[in-house]
Amino acid sequence: QPDTKGRRQITELSGHWKTWLDSSGPESSIAVSVPHNWDDYYGYRQLTHGNMHGTAMYVKDFTADIKSGKRYFLRFDGVGTYATIKVNGTDFGRHPVGRTTLTLDVTDAMKQGTNRLEVKAEHPEMIADMPWVCGGCSSEWGFSEGSQPFGIFRPVVLEVTDEIRIEPFGVHIWNDEKAVNVFVETEVKNYGKATETIELVNKLSNADGKQVFRLVEKVTLAPGEMKVVRQQAPVEKPVLWD
Repeated sequence: QPDTKGRRQITELSGHWKTWLDSSGPESSIAVSVPHNWDDYYGYRQLTHGNMHGTAMYVKDFTADIKSGKRYFLRFDGVGTYATIKVNGTDFGRHPVGRTTLTLDVTDAMKQGTNRLEVKAEHPEMIADMPWVCGGCSSEWGFSEGSQPFGIFRPVVLEVTDEIRIEPFGVHIWNDEKAVNVFVETEVKNYGKATETIELVNKLSNADGKQVFRLVEKVTLAPGEMKVVRQQAPVEKPVLWD
């Protein structure tokens, strides 16, 4: 993809993974694509543990073209249930992921060419700090429908951004009664080593592409600083849903 200023590059790390259960060892690894789920469920079962429990390792080698002035993030959209993540041997910790999304800044661990991503997915019994893990482990004994899969069960994405970026889930939009005013909050962070001033632009258009309003604000961010920028605009003759 073109290396355009301000353009976010998204690469799905979907194919050519190897995975194995800790109980079996790496010699029993199989080739899979992500998303992947170790649990076959076997339909509805009223068992003490209606889901498969255990620990699985996932390993993938991928290539990256490292450029100065860019930041590299890994986004996990769903891992059942805890994920311990390493990039080229650098440990990024153990995280309760489940059905939520985890984004990690892995820039300092990345290298030109081939990189190795390792994920340990743990789905133990009797999890108490995450929802929807195993119906058999909860007070609703035997209710396993909707429980979490075991493994990397949603996409893994490599995001390449500028050093100043909008944070994950960093845009919040709402309106007052009858949409007389629209409010926008945008969370931006400077991952670089220099203070910079950027121009934040939020634009609202109708379905036909006609611009309703355009909000522009200059924001100065010190190294490592995060700001929530609040903007609002009146809307003349808003087109409501009903």
